Amino acid sequence: MKKITSGILVLALSMMFAAVLATPTLAAPPEEKKVEVEVTFTISSNTLVERYTTNGNISHRIYDQDWDVFLTIGKGSTPIEGTAEVYRETDYRYTKPGGVDQVINDCYVFSFPSVEGGFEGQSHSIVTDWSPPPTGTYNIRVHVLLHGTGAFEGQTLNAWQNGPGTVPLWEGYLLKP
Repeated sequence: MKKITSGILVLALSMMFAAVLATPTLAAPPEEKKVEVEVTFTISSNTLVERYTTNGNISHRIYDQDWDVFLTIGKGSTPIEGTAEVYRETDYRYTKPGGVDQVINDCYVFSFPSVEGGFEGQSHSIVTDWSPPPTGTYNIRVHVLLHGTGAFEGQTLNAWQNGPGTVPLWEGYLLKP
């Protein structure tokens, strides 16, 4: 009987110890550390660096882009103006007449000189049913995760856009330390 009781006690203590170790990693960040953000931007330059086609009629294009960026941190606040340098790799698949599906991988470097900081990181996007101007419509699923630099050091920008689109508009949150 002593062996069974001591075995149960050891098992219970082991489970409690594991729970104590796991609790900090499972805890959600306090809401005051999560601040809603909105990111809008317009392209200011788009340079085609390389273009080639592979089997299956998939067109691969690499671009260097510059964007004007507006970051709004918290509802109703004044946007911070900045720029983004983007290295973009895009695979175009021609799925139907007048329509293109794209897989886009971007590497971003955001800079906000007025607050001496920025963000760096990557995004992955899937664009379907893209139509060229004048309609210029598309469906998009994009998720971006960027780490802060300078004044934003230690902060993470987590944003996304899902659904029909005509302009780049990311919504998400800034996670503060």
